[in-house]
Amino acid sequence: MVRFRPGHHETTSHRLWEKLSAEEKQVFQAAAKSSVVAQRKKVDEDEVKGIAQLEKEGMQIVKNVDRASFIEAFKPAMAAYAKQFGAENIKRIQDVK
Repeated sequence: MVRFRPGHHETTSHRLWEKLSAEEKQVFQAAAKSSVVAQRKKVDEDEVKGIAQLEKEGMQIVKNVDRASFIEAFKPAMAAYAKQFGAENIKRIQDVK
């Protein structure tokens, strides 16, 4: 089992994890951590390329969003999500930086 933050999915079954030696667990954890870094890098690169492509094709991209007005306009939807998924879960999502 490899967990990096609360609520993050486990990457292997508990039964398999318990069969691994301490050294194997360390290797597994190191590989999982490096994969997170590689995945984030890839996503960042894809985002930059995707935005550039959309701009090239004529789409106007708003990069400096007025967050306060967006949050205000989104309040009714957030209230509905809080009812559906639980206010604490919504807060956990909002607290992610």
